[in-house]
Amino acid sequence: MIRLTRWVTATMVLLALGFLLSHGWGGIPPVSASDPQGSSAPEPVVELPGRILAPGDGKLTLRVLLPPDYKFTPEAPCQVKLSSSHPEVVALAPTAAPAGRETFPLEVPLTARPGETRILADLQLFYCQTGKSGLCLIKTLRLSLPVFATPPGAAARPQWRLRRDGTALKLEVTNLGSAHLLVQRLRVSAGGRSQEVDQPTYVLAGQRHVWDLTLPAAASGPVELAAETSLGPITDTLAVQGG
Repeated sequence: MIRLTRWVTATMVLLALGFLLSHGWGGIPPVSASDPQGSSAPEPVVELPGRILAPGDGKLTLRVLLPPDYKFTPEAPCQVKLSSSHPEVVALAPTAAPAGRETFPLEVPLTARPGETRILADLQLFYCQTGKSGLCLIKTLRLSLPVFATPPGAAARPQWRLRRDGTALKLEVTNLGSAHLLVQRLRVSAGGRSQEVDQPTYVLAGQRHVWDLTLPAAASGPVELAAETSLGPITDTLAVQGG
């Protein structure tokens, strides 16, 4: 019998020119069997925080940590499919293991060139509980990892602007630099009121992002901005522009 349950924790590591960048995730909600045979619908995409690479040769390492007392079985090997949305930025070499016979940790050589891409990892994991024959589980995951290959010396340069648009306030940031900007979270305060935005946002070089604020558009005094970014904490005092 195959049951769809339990949680799986994985770690994806990108290594290029001395830059070691890792991220672990867990707490993926358990899923239930969709039919008696244990097949399942595709899992939602697990979005991971972006990672920065230096251009050059390196490797991607995918590690999987199973729940306690579970192990992979050679009779039902795992399947892994890795792809890059822009292979001209990050090119992934074929894995050494035959398709459908991947083992962990899985290491894949890569070549990075300046630019942005997204690495997708589609995993079908089959694992069984030790000491209890017949109790096996299957888990399907899709992981999405934004990757920014940034030349040495490149940096983001944000320019902030607060403008009135009818009855609403809008906060804009334009990235005038040569590298991406990550805004992890921000807080805008005016007239004794404040609004927080706790949703990571990427602003690529030469691009702009706009947040719609719920603060009153009638605010006329200075507005305080506090943001946590890939450049570190940023604080600024903004004047409301527009009629």
